[in-house]
Amino acid sequence: MKNVYLMDKERSSNWTAKLCRYLNLDAVIVSQEGFGNPDTDLIMNCKKIEAEEIKTVIVTDEYAGRDGGSQSLADADVAADAVVTGGNANQLVVLPKLDKVIGHLEVVDVIAGGHQDSLREDGTIEVEIQAITGATNETGFGYLSAKKLTNLEFKVNKSLSRRNKIMVSLVNKKVIIIGDRDGIPGLAIEECVKPIEGVEVVFSSTECFV
Repeated sequence: MKNVYLMDKERSSNWTAKLCRYLNLDAVIVSQEGFGNPDTDLIMNCKKIEAEEIKTVIVTDEYAGRDGGSQSLADADVAADAVVTGGNANQLVVLPKLDKVIGHLEVVDVIAGGHQDSLREDGTIEVEIQAITGATNETGFGYLSAKKLTNLEFKVNKSLSRRNKIMVSLVNKKVIIIGDRDGIPGLAIEECVKPIEGVEVVFSSTECFV
């Protein structure tokens, strides 16, 4: 769904919210990676799903400036009050000098996240973390991961969530999954919910929200 026109964005988000209402969902997770058009789609979907009185959580990377003080998304709404961040893609990091490099070092000054003199005289590289492919992707590129829970682990997690009221239970619920091509694929989300008792995945898809 490459919706770059406002009319298409409105229509797509209207149908998304309507589908969520028809399925009588208790909660929705909307994920995205990128900025600009995807930010607008993200907030439109969140706002309209929340208007249906369905709890909505957004999972997204952010572009908040190197000091973290700027508005991190190109669009915003008070309805988007539950956010899981993949990190600030503008955060500066210094990469150590490598003994062996495949490619051309000089391009670090011009790639997204790089700047003039990113390549230092001592061989280290100062860049924004967006220069590292997948650094702020919601699926994680490191030690973060998803796994299937055993029945015991699930029961413990369910007990904790009920006690702390930190998440909506999906036990015996029908679930619709819309994954992001550049974020968390539908199949990955589907694998995470499969172990839940009585859950029924009625629709699962991976779309492009560019």
